[in-house]
Amino acid sequence: NDRTMIVVSHDRSFLDAVCTDIMHMNHEQIKYHVGNFSEFERQQHEKSSREAQILDAAERKRNKAEAFVQKQQSMANKKSADPNKQRQAKMIREKKLDRIGNYREDGKRYKLMSMSKMGMEYTRLAQKVEIEVDDPVIKMHFPKPQWPPGIAAGEAIMRMENFSFGYTPDKQILKKNTLSLQRGSKVALVGKNGAGKTTLINLLAEKSKAKDYVASGSFWLHPNVRIGHVSQYSVEELEQVADQTVAEYAEERFRHGKASADIVAKASGNVRQYLGAFGLGGKHALQPIGKLSGGERMRLCFATVLAEEPHLLLLDESTNHCDYETLDSMSTALNEYQGSVLMISHNQGFLSGFCKELWVIENGKVTVNHSDTESFDALFSDYRSAATGGNGSELSDRRREQ
Repeated sequence: NDRTMIVVSHDRSFLDAVCTDIMHMNHEQIKYHVGNFSEFERQQHEKSSREAQILDAAERKRNKAEAFVQKQQSMANKKSADPNKQRQAKMIREKKLDRIGNYREDGKRYKLMSMSKMGMEYTRLAQKVEIEVDDPVIKMHFPKPQWPPGIAAGEAIMRMENFSFGYTPDKQILKKNTLSLQRGSKVALVGKNGAGKTTLINLLAEKSKAKDYVASGSFWLHPNVRIGHVSQYSVEELEQVADQTVAEYAEERFRHGKASADIVAKASGNVRQYLGAFGLGGKHALQPIGKLSGGERMRLCFATVLAEEPHLLLLDESTNHCDYETLDSMSTALNEYQGSVLMISHNQGFLSGFCKELWVIENGKVTVNHSDTESFDALFSDYRSAATGGNGSELSDRRREQ
């Protein structure tokens, strides 16, 4: 109660539940906001709206002023060729234009008298309010996978029947599970640490070799389904190629990986254009990977994996390095993505943008919860309440165990 905590996070739900203040780092400055993250976003939206109105008003006034002074300049030139009078007309024009834009942050115009009475801190600043220009919003676009013939929308691409899995006979991680994953499903996979989430992802990604585990029951994965896998360790693996530029690495992956012929054909002409769909075009494509931020590296991982046009994306805590703008863009892209998604994450705000199912692993059992009648947020809130010992300990009204 009497202690201060500073936390770096881009999980909206967590920040709203915990934080009383927000410190926003942007353009080499830190600005302080009182309130939780939702309040901060509201303030930012209102500020952006005010600034847009100021810019619009200033632009209209500037256009009107420019037309007026151009007319005065033309009249002065016609009346006299005296250079002194022409210089005077030019000075009038510049002063009039310079007065355009003297606005406070609240949108009201400064009076000349109030300007003269400002303290030293303000008189050192330019008179015109400089509207902050945010970094360009990252808009991610995922390639559309071409589904093999015979796999209709909603048809199962993975099925387990009474399936158990473990690395030793006496230690089962998954116990007698019966469930399926359909074409187009968007699923969040949650559970305690060590519950078996990554084990299930690795099993689907075929990272586990048959000789390394013990299994019983039936497990089937459609043989014609292409799988893309991005894990929390994918970013760390890029350290091995830190000296390569983004474009060089992408081109190499396209040539020697499983990128589709269409992607390879497009990328061979302009790989930066393809990378631009992940916010890595232009100058970013020419940067060494070692100089990229964690979020930029994660977007590079997505770019190279999605070049293979997978039908099923397996994502294991793959948003840990992303800021909230990137999370918003990625959530939108995953919602529009026409493949299936199974993702390990506990970021409710991010998941609610595209997930329709919640799979909970507990004591070796996978429980499937659908959001057909209830929102995903309601499902997740009940799960969170049960996991933390809250009131929502029973999920039976909303979940269907297959």
